[in-house]
Amino acid sequence: MNTVANASATALSAPAATAQEIELAVRTIIAQSLAISIDQVSPTVSLIEGLGAESLDFLDIVFQLERTYQIQITRGELEKPARGDMSEEDFAPKGVISDAGLARLRELMPEAADKIVPGLRPAHILALFTVQTFVQMVLKKQAQGMAEAAPAAANPAAVAPATSAGGSQSTAGTSAA
Repeated sequence: MNTVANASATALSAPAATAQEIELAVRTIIAQSLAISIDQVSPTVSLIEGLGAESLDFLDIVFQLERTYQIQITRGELEKPARGDMSEEDFAPKGVISDAGLARLRELMPEAADKIVPGLRPAHILALFTVQTFVQMVLKKQAQGMAEAAPAAANPAAVAPATSAGGSQSTAGTSAA
């Protein structure tokens, strides 16, 4: 019996999985990606320091999460949320995360707050990732997806093709005769 397949099937069987279902699926995906027992994958364990994950493992984990939840997680999304609307220079002047940047990280990753300390460098953010970090990422993506789908469902005309004043559909790249 394939535990990842079962966790994935459970995750996809409902329109929006619960945090508990997502946590189980994330733990299962991480265990499979790292070839370890799911019992070793607690919600707060650091993937790098606690489980020995490497950057290629993160790629596999992200790929599996994208496939399971039909979401997209870009590399920038693994790091950019830490900055929020702060410029790179405000977030990490001279390559060290500022006090404001540290505060932002603590808000986003409360599960790693004890490791978010002065002197932290942006390159070390991935070392803070835990199961809970990925659970929160999936929940946020699902919420964004539902928020984007709601207006379209409520107003189908809002996503209809644009029409010109004469009522015909606008077509880019065509020329008038």
